[in-house]
Amino acid sequence: MVGFLIAFFTLQLVTSGTEEIGWRGYLTEKLLPGRGFWDAGWLVGVVWAVWHLPVATMIFLQQGMVHLQIAGSLVGFAMGIVAMAILQAWFYERTRSVFLNMVIHAAFNTLPLTLVLLWEGSPAAVLTNLLLWAVVITSRPEVSAQPGPRQPDSTGATVDRGCLRAVQMARSWRRPMSPIMGPGERCCAGVGSPGSCSVG
Repeated sequence: MVGFLIAFFTLQLVTSGTEEIGWRGYLTEKLLPGRGFWDAGWLVGVVWAVWHLPVATMIFLQQGMVHLQIAGSLVGFAMGIVAMAILQAWFYERTRSVFLNMVIHAAFNTLPLTLVLLWEGSPAAVLTNLLLWAVVITSRPEVSAQPGPRQPDSTGATVDRGCLRAVQMARSWRRPMSPIMGPGERCCAGVGSPGSCSVG
């Protein structure tokens, strides 16, 4: 069984894994600036899911599923892909490694098969998706946005939109938003002192 799984993983690495050149190496790379891994991952995930829907539908039809089963399976499939895109965007943002994401992609394609071989009859796809979303949700509070273009706000101050969004989202996890600009926002607008550049 181990040899079979290694062979399957290697096959996934050189087939599905090469998709990472486009999904992470190009699209995620283009979307990360000013957005961070969470927003970029959602955007890539939706495109990635739509791209795979025709193939997934064909596979489900070959398995003899009826229309209602196919619809439910496609929803679960799309949710899993979006979660994968967010998780992989997190790794790519920190490493800029396409190869690492190829390995992650191949590993998660191999995981459901591993679960089925270890526990025959287990809902492998459901378990894999739950695992993915558990990891993604726990990563949510860590807001990671790269500096975006500076634009004037209503007061005429030049504000770094990416910086401002990161500060405001981080504050929202700690206490309700205040209409008063805090030190973090003033820093993004370039009107705070160097010592004020923190989430306030």
